[in-house]
Amino acid sequence: MELIDTHAHLDFKFDDDITVDKIVAEAAEDGVKIIICACSSVDSLEKTTEIANKYSGVYHSLGVHPHDSKDFNADVDRMFFDLYGKKCVAIGETGLDYYYEHSPGTIQKKVFARETEIARELGLPLIVHSREADRDTYEILKSEYGDTCNGVIHCYTGNREQLKKYLDMGMYVSFTGIITFPKTAEIADAARYAPDDRIMVETDAPFLAPVPFRGKINYPKYVVRVAEKLAEIRERTPEEIAAITTRNARAFFGL
Repeated sequence: MELIDTHAHLDFKFDDDITVDKIVAEAAEDGVKIIICACSSVDSLEKTTEIANKYSGVYHSLGVHPHDSKDFNADVDRMFFDLYGKKCVAIGETGLDYYYEHSPGTIQKKVFARETEIARELGLPLIVHSREADRDTYEILKSEYGDTCNGVIHCYTGNREQLKKYLDMGMYVSFTGIITFPKTAEIADAARYAPDDRIMVETDAPFLAPVPFRGKINYPKYVVRVAEKLAEIRERTPEEIAAITTRNARAFFGL
């Protein structure tokens, strides 16, 4: 069973005695042959590029998370273009986060809009983070892309009605270990509703470890658990979900 972890932060700290070499190798042993190393900060721009260039099965994005959008400036903008290469497959994660609002909302929206422009300039898909900001997220995407957006709402935690808006724009949706948690009926309903050709799976490692590892450090190899739960929700076999999500990830990221 082959799987692609479409969103992991390999540049983050995991266990003290766990190297990226080991993380990538263990994932491959469990069938996770490809990992998208998602960029999330100014410091990560170079780190994720270096990691992807080191491992044949790792690709990366370039992006500044809404938490860190206050750090975005003209020099950072140029770094996107300087670091863009054959292993870069997306722009993001970018978007809006009003839950913590570590950066002011006005700055988040400005940077989000700019990163959508960069994605279009480079001809790359967009990885979108949205937390407690569904209305503004949708409005910016609609304003920047019109009726069709080449993007994915990562770590989806909304309901079916919210998801429909993004699906109608041609976007993909990606699910994490959150779908294995109790009291996530709305997310499960959205996961059941999304069409086969728009779903992907991810870990968001080292965060959001699925049951039975909840509360512990998450690893790309655990994306298998996400696929198994998604299969249960959609009444399919894990092998079918693996094939579907892998095919979608390859199409979305151009792999």
